[in-house]
Parts: sequence; C-alpha cells; structure tokens
Amino acid sequence: MADAGPAARTAKAAEAARVPDRRIGRRAALRTLAALCAAVGGAAGVVSAQPRMLRVVAPFPAGGSTDILARALAERLAAARGQAAVVENRPGANGALGTEAVARSVPDGQTLLVHTNAGILINPMLYKALANPLESLAPVAQLVELELVLAVRSDNPARTLGEFVEQARSRPQGLTYASVGAGSLSHLAGEAFRLAANVPMLHVPYKGAAPALNDLLGGQVDCYFGTPPTFLPHVRSGRLRVLANTAAEPSPWFEGVPRVADLLPGFAVVGWQGLFVPAATPAPAVEALERTVLAALAEDTLRRQLAEQGMRVTARPAHELATLMRREQAGWARLIERAKISVQ
Repeated sequence: MADAGPAARTAKAAEAARVPDRRIGRRAALRTLAALCAAVGGAAGVVSAQPRMLRVVAPFPAGGSTDILARALAERLAAARGQAAVVENRPGANGALGTEAVARSVPDGQTLLVHTNAGILINPMLYKALANPLESLAPVAQLVELELVLAVRSDNPARTLGEFVEQARSRPQGLTYASVGAGSLSHLAGEAFRLAANVPMLHVPYKGAAPALNDLLGGQVDCYFGTPPTFLPHVRSGRLRVLANTAAEPSPWFEGVPRVADLLPGFAVVGWQGLFVPAATPAPAVEALERTVLAALAEDTLRRQLAEQGMRVTARPAHELATLMRREQAGWARLIERAKISVQ
C-alpha cells in the first residue's frame, strides 16, 4: 500500500494523541458525577432525618383564649424541641371539626390539639354523631383553668346575686342569659345556675363572645356568663357589673366579688384547656411531650402572659387530667339530663 505521506502520518499521530485525552475527560466526568450524587444523597438523608413541622390545632377562631394559649405554647415547644411549629385554626361545630382532624392524623406526636373541657367532654353527649374524643384522643397535660363570671348591665337594679335571683323569680317569664353557643361552657353554666337557684331563665345562644357581649350591652339579654377579660373593660367604663364568679375560689380579677357558691353552696363551674394527641400515639412520645409542656408551663413569663387573658396555669400531668376527665364527665352528664339540654 502506498505511503500516505508525511502530512497524513502527522494527522494520525495527532488523532491518536487526542484519544487518551477524551478517555481521561470521561473518567473525570464520571468521578465528578458520582461525587455530586453522593452529595445530593447525603443532603437528602439530612432532610429526611429532620422532624416534621409541629402542628398545634386550635379548634376555634383566631383571637380567642384557645388560640392565644395554642400560640404561646407552640412558640415554647418549637424552641424546646428545635423544630418549626405552626398553629392551625380549625373552627366549627363547637370545636368538633378540629378535634376530628387531630384524631385522624398520624399518631407520631407531631400533631397536637389544644381544647376545652366543654369540647372534649360535653360535645360527645350533645352531638351523638361525633366520635368520642375520650376514645380517639390521649391526654398530655391540663394547661390552664378559666373561671366564668356573671355580668349584668350597670343599670340593672340588682346589686347583689341574691337580688338578681329575686329579680328572676319576680318575672313570670324569668330572665334571659346569653352564651357563646349551644353546648358551650357558658350555656351549661347558665343551666347549672338556673337549676341551683330554681329560677326561670331562657337561654339565648350566640356564635361567639362578641355578639353575646354586644347584645348584653345593648339590652337584648339580661345577663351573660363569660370570662373575666370579656367584661373587664366594660366594668371599668361603668357599663357592666359583675355579680359573682362560678369558681370555687374568689376571683383574682374582681376583688370583693362573691362566688356563686356563697349563695348556692356546692356550685362550681370551671373551664379548663388541655393538650391532646391521637390515641394511638406511642407512650414514649406522649411522655416526652408531657415533660416538655410541663417545663414550659413553669415559666413565669408565660404564666403572667396567660393570667392577663384570664387563664390560671394548672400544669397537671396526663394521669391527673385523665382522672379529672372521668370525674367531670359524670357530672356534666347529670346536668345535661336534669336540664334536658339538646342541640339536635
């Protein structure tokens, strides 16, 4: 075969010299790709190892006592556990919608419910179609207690609770009392008072504290059992008068105001808020959460913050809350039966 000549030999040599360069480049690229995959895989592993966001469900609208408590607690739980936390307001059916959402959530200790004794204990007795929270939820801790007080307009001639009772007895149709909704604690407080005092009273339910307060101020209803912060500005302005508080202890909000029990021995209606998780949550997760919550509730700053909203920190552990719930459930059942309370 004829020689291709010097130019051809030079071109072949250059081509041969370039082949190793391409192979080296391919190997380097593969090594770089492997390193990138390892880095991405490692990052993904780090992300998956991080805890899910903590969800604290408040089954009432924003701005109320449950929402305020849930946000204060979520902030401290997030700091203590080193994870992000979010408060979800899930109002509806006197708290039943939020309760159901938590009961059906993944039981891993990352979805929590802040709820009232009315929602946990009273709702299932009145709304038969609802799942029983005592079966679908597990208690973590009792957080706070809230007293109720009986308020009337300042132009009401009754200056004392005894005079108020006599006023109710003197009217053929009795008196009207507002509540924040059928089946609420303010509703049952009114019914408990009606039975204990043996006076005629008509329940007027509202959709929340604001409209109930507005109609009390406007004279559409005679009285309202509500929380102290609801009434305090109007008591100070002279538009309302507080006649009594429903708790077993004197009110820290209204000095000198008697208890209902001073006139009607044994009377006590107290609201409380507790923390709950889905019933299937593993015991170690519940116990760890309980320890964190009780530590947070020992903080003086948080106690003062909640006291300003009418809440007294109780910080009872899970087993004490479970005992309290069983005892209260029987008492509420008796009241509902005696008062013939029905919402359906």
